Amino acid sequence: MMLQFQNVRCAASDAYDGGLDGVDVALDAGDLLLLRVPAGHHRTPLPDLAQGLVNPEEGSVTFSGHDWRGLSPGRAAALRGRIGRVFDAGGWLSNLDVDENITLSQRYHTTRAEADIQDEARRLAREFGLADLPTGRPHAVDRSTLRCAQWVRAFLGQPALLVCDHAAHELEAPWTAALLAQLRAARAGGAAVIWLTSNAADARHPGLNPTLIFELKETRMCPWRSLSNSGT
Repeated sequence: MMLQFQNVRCAASDAYDGGLDGVDVALDAGDLLLLRVPAGHHRTPLPDLAQGLVNPEEGSVTFSGHDWRGLSPGRAAALRGRIGRVFDAGGWLSNLDVDENITLSQRYHTTRAEADIQDEARRLAREFGLADLPTGRPHAVDRSTLRCAQWVRAFLGQPALLVCDHAAHELEAPWTAALLAQLRAARAGGAAVIWLTSNAADARHPGLNPTLIFELKETRMCPWRSLSNSGT
């Protein structure tokens, strides 16, 4: 099992719009879990729980068979190096240029040659419609380019898990098509995906093809039974 939540409860805090309670779900290689969250209440602890950045008050979260709570800081950091994430907002180290942000995890967690990392990053950038890796500090790069750059960073190094928090927000259609193509290829290669969205149409998009569909109702992840009748 790639990622498993077992009876997870995470209390609300200032970092989130609400908590989670009773989360019991598992993702295997190639699975895509789509969670629809209420518009205007994007901040859920699910992505941070998946990465072991916060611990649940109850239950457990395991990634690749490892309970995050039982890992040393070094081992946990190494496992996070196998997870690609697109943040709803932010997600950049302000004291590094964007291209340095993109390649940081691969430079830190792997023994790959710098040239190999740069070549893959530039290839992904071109496939996502960028002429090259964006340079300059994050505050000086436009928002749509930063959003695309997050995808370059997330896919770099063939991650085992992709956590996509409102990942297609602010992207134009040509970029979105390229991202979905990369997502399909990643799943075919064995990556599991968490896709958070406020857009009901995402669940019906043929490029996503989710295997698990939930909607967030207060603190509960409920099966999205009204999907076929929902237009919003």
